[in-house]
Amino acid sequence: MDEPFVRRRERLLDAAAAVGLEALVCFSSGIHSFIEMDPVWYATGHKPLGPSGLVVASGGDPVLHIQPSWDLARARESATVEVRPCTDLFASLGRDLASTGVGVGAAGVCGTEKLGASDVERLDAAVGTGWRDFDEGAQQVAVVKDQHERELIRRATWIAEEGYRHALAEVRPGMREYELAGQLDVFMRELGADDNFLIVSASLHNLSVHAPGDRIFAEGDILLAEISPSFKGAFAQICRTAVIGDISFTLADGYELLREAYRQGLAAVRPGATMGQVVEAVNGPIEAAGFEEFCRPPYMRTRGHGMGIGSPLPISVSADSLIELKEGMSFVLHPNQYLPPTGYLLCGDHVVVGPDGGEALSARIAQLDVTGR
Repeated sequence: MDEPFVRRRERLLDAAAAVGLEALVCFSSGIHSFIEMDPVWYATGHKPLGPSGLVVASGGDPVLHIQPSWDLARARESATVEVRPCTDLFASLGRDLASTGVGVGAAGVCGTEKLGASDVERLDAAVGTGWRDFDEGAQQVAVVKDQHERELIRRATWIAEEGYRHALAEVRPGMREYELAGQLDVFMRELGADDNFLIVSASLHNLSVHAPGDRIFAEGDILLAEISPSFKGAFAQICRTAVIGDISFTLADGYELLREAYRQGLAAVRPGATMGQVVEAVNGPIEAAGFEEFCRPPYMRTRGHGMGIGSPLPISVSADSLIELKEGMSFVLHPNQYLPPTGYLLCGDHVVVGPDGGEALSARIAQLDVTGR
């Protein structure tokens, strides 16, 4: 189990050495987001609940320093390095860096986006003011998922799909949005999810998807579900649409248009392609159907996004993105779209860039489902 994290630390050090750095200080605030990297989780396997950090240097054994100390037992169970509690995190990291013999000017810091102004002052006082920001370098290392991380994403995708199947079985007229969301969250945690970003809402004509509220589901509602569980720190996402009742011909045609847009986008995913080319492929069928205006803001912002905690890159699947796809990249591709005849619809899956093209991690791509009967 330690091996993938050893390789990650080695890759981080190799990338650091390429820009003249000899050691890295990795920091986590313990506040997590699936569109931000957590370098402590990435390098150790431990998802912190509070401020934590470690120093990584060639020839030395990394030590994870954690706050709060009451999380020590969990940290020692999950981390692949030695773990020590501390009362002054930055002082502990400073002592660790000094023990490596690496000068401050040759040290990089990962996790700077999580440092507040007072944190920076304390870090400067502990290690000196010559450290360099290595967030971008770390994200470039982590953007290509290793085999271990891909397996975690696959498991998270499976949890999402099982959660959606559970939701289809449970939803009924008279239930409130937050009731379904609560049941879905509990069910996925029982399957092993350690976190979950979940949006569930419904309407006869949705203008968008939003956080679940106290609206009561009714016959004829179009249910939208954006399901994003995490398994051992790795997030995945699926975007689904279901009808409580009967599917109209208009709705069926609109959803099939989004499915075709998804298929065209997935076919454009390959090493060497740009994200902008993928978006062009997604937009093609929708524009050809006469909805070009609705492929632009304010009706549509992005065709997907990267997900952490490893690396959030590519940040956005957008038309102006020049990011070049590489084998092993992973992101969500979702032609989620407002169409005037149907309202807003969700259609999307987590994909990985393979050697010959894009691979959808879901057992089946999104389809328009019927539920509530």
